[in-house]
Amino acid sequence: MLADDVVVADAPAPVTTRRLDIQGLRGVAVGLVVAFHAGLPVSGGYAGVDMFFVISGFVITRLLLGELEQDDGIGFVSFYSRRARRLLPAMGVLIVFVALASVLLLGPMNTQQQTAMVGIATSVFAANLGLFLLPNGYFNAPAASVPLLHMWSLAVEEQFYLVFPAFLLVSWRLGQRLAARRSVRRTCIELLFAGALLSFGLEVWLTYASHTTRLPFYLAPARAWEFAAGGLVALAEPAVRRIRPAVAIGLGVVGAVLVVVMSQTLSATTVFPGVAALIPVGATVLLIIAGTVSLRGVPQLLQVRPIVWLGDVSYGWYLWHWPFIVFAEVLW
Repeated sequence: MLADDVVVADAPAPVTTRRLDIQGLRGVAVGLVVAFHAGLPVSGGYAGVDMFFVISGFVITRLLLGELEQDDGIGFVSFYSRRARRLLPAMGVLIVFVALASVLLLGPMNTQQQTAMVGIATSVFAANLGLFLLPNGYFNAPAASVPLLHMWSLAVEEQFYLVFPAFLLVSWRLGQRLAARRSVRRTCIELLFAGALLSFGLEVWLTYASHTTRLPFYLAPARAWEFAAGGLVALAEPAVRRIRPAVAIGLGVVGAVLVVVMSQTLSATTVFPGVAALIPVGATVLLIIAGTVSLRGVPQLLQVRPIVWLGDVSYGWYLWHWPFIVFAEVLW
């Protein structure tokens, strides 16, 4: 649907339409990340990436559910080809640009070599693994000089998508076998919830039991619960729509407050992800639920055209903002 489709402000968002409040939420998330990287006073802005994970889980689950309900299957070739067409051209241009600029602007020893290694990993959606192999964590100065540092999140996202469509299809088939006793969606919810609990448990254990947070920070299985949180909202959408509008408006306010709290209280010294990741994930879930029930309140603010525009260009802005910051610091 077009971005300027007219939607009644107090009406629930139809399942098939483009959610302008979701685009606005994307705009908020990318704005927080860019502001944090630019050194603005949003010490927890990096958690905007976690908001992205929840949004992606919701949107993709909703899309796949539409296929399952209409065609009783998932077109895997079509799904992955759409992802490739959307991601690869812009990513390829970025990698070539960073490679050329690194030769001219970065030191020929450690930084240039690290950038080349991460660039190779980025080209196969494994930037998170390439960065994990570096001796420094995400918030350390040596890692911050790598112009492809931010690509870890896209790698985690694509690694999740390699598994999730098949997981959802298997859950759907199992639900059909049990349809006499329960709904198909209920089976999918239960299985995805179990997977989310395992992922969250892994992430918390790795965060506090290991000697470094680099492993839970970059490892896709430890981050999968964040995508699953959004997926659970999509699966439970029929039940979510039965929430009273006044309650939904309140949930949206709580979600917005949590985003502000996150941006000001989390910092580079916070043990993250750990249980602290519950703040951006919980905030995003509440905001998605609020917009699913009613477009009044905070979801209405998220539909303001400049914020929606930021959401529309969020992928390109996210791709290019960090290399420009790194190279600008080298030049000036």
